[in-house]
Amino acid sequence: MRRISLSVALLLLAAAGLRAQSVTTTLSVGTFPDAVAVNPVSNNIYVANYESGNVTVINGATNATTTVAVGAAPVAVAAWVWCTRPKT
Repeated sequence: MRRISLSVALLLLAAAGLRAQSVTTTLSVGTFPDAVAVNPVSNNIYVANYESGNVTVINGATNATTTVAVGAAPVAVAAWVWCTRPKT
């Protein structure tokens, strides 16, 4: 079984702009991570693990991880952010 580590810092490259980048922590996720999605509102990161048949949910503030079983071979993951305008 191949286990791959995921660096949370790499997920934040777009948000960091042109500043210097550095790895702040490394987290273990499932076997053969295949897709990543970030929800900037909830600060959660979702990793679809193809061979594990699960999704790892990473809390971006604490780096705590939770694994959710989703069935065989997930190949995609998405984070839906719902935005509404306040009524005036």
